[in-house]
Amino acid sequence: MKQILPNLSIKIGNIPSIPLGGSFTYLGRLFNFEMDDMEIKTEMLDKLRKLLKITSELKINPQTKIKILDRYIFAQFAFYFKVYNLSLTWISEKLDSLCISYIRSWCEAPVSSCIAEWLIAPQNKCGLGVPSFKNRAERLHLSKRSSLQKSKNCNIQILWEESKLKNVNADSRLINNQYNTAKSILVKEQQNAAMEHFHNLSYQGKSVKTITGLISPNKIANWVQIINKLPGYLFNFTWKALQSQLPTLAKLKRWGRSVDDKCPLCSNIQTNKHVLSNCGSKAALSRYTERHNNVLGLLAKWINDRISKTHKLYVDLPYSNFLQQQDLFSNLRPDLAVVTNNKIVVLELTICHETNLESSKSFKVNKYKHLKENVTERFKHLNLSVCRLLANYLF
Repeated sequence: MKQILPNLSIKIGNIPSIPLGGSFTYLGRLFNFEMDDMEIKTEMLDKLRKLLKITSELKINPQTKIKILDRYIFAQFAFYFKVYNLSLTWISEKLDSLCISYIRSWCEAPVSSCIAEWLIAPQNKCGLGVPSFKNRAERLHLSKRSSLQKSKNCNIQILWEESKLKNVNADSRLINNQYNTAKSILVKEQQNAAMEHFHNLSYQGKSVKTITGLISPNKIANWVQIINKLPGYLFNFTWKALQSQLPTLAKLKRWGRSVDDKCPLCSNIQTNKHVLSNCGSKAALSRYTERHNNVLGLLAKWINDRISKTHKLYVDLPYSNFLQQQDLFSNLRPDLAVVTNNKIVVLELTICHETNLESSKSFKVNKYKHLKENVTERFKHLNLSVCRLLANYLF
């Protein structure tokens, strides 16, 4: 086939013609002969690889790299999503997959880690609250359809009407809702889909599902903000622990990296929960006691610095300068007690694994159900109030 090039000219010269297989740009949008956007897709992938590579090479912690991805890199592609009709499948399989591979490297996560859903889930649900490329493309497409729908230009209105059949998902949200409401519904659906997938994972989602069911969203969000300020290695450790992705012997055997899954200290299966909270060996039990007492000491000091001088703080910490619980109770030893003129306020600390939050709470409730009967004669006349504090290596 031979192309006959047109010869068009204006006062300033000839208008360049486009050869077969070539492309041209008009109003910022690139057009090629096949109209398949392959050239722009290649450009986007190359640009994303370059930006992710530069980010990876920075000597900064992983959470800062994720922030760069969220606040800078994603913004570099907003124009593409507004101008080009890229399929969500391509965006997910190419752009998002590339991002996930880099995030997995930054967080030192195993290949089985569910990075995508963890990334999208909101912070008050144990996620990072970072929308994916696919999520952002859907939101921008909704914005574009809303602009066409509400345009005062009659030609734009015709364009919106004639293209409704190809944009059913976006337009169906806008028919009965204002744009802001429609966007909120879309964001909620995206987050819920991610959380549902995340929570239904038998290993990675077990702790998260328990936590989000028992801990208030505000407390979870505060915890995530604290975790984001940790050094990189602790940030990675914490998130992997939350998702049961630490390289325990049980995991290593599952991944084909170990022939034995038994704990060398107690001979039970060495799982995430076992290592962090349930090993029965003498060495591990002393470590759990030390962890409990360290947290208790911090709480006691914080409370002691803030209570009135007329209040007395009793703490179940041996060899400390605090008043001891045996002066208040005959047999039981709750962790903390503040004595005022007319009552005793007891606080019990429970440092348990996430999956044991409910059972540990029930155990403590039953243990101190009859605490009033255990008060020594000196304090029998005071009212008693029992508070419970659940805590562990995450909360």
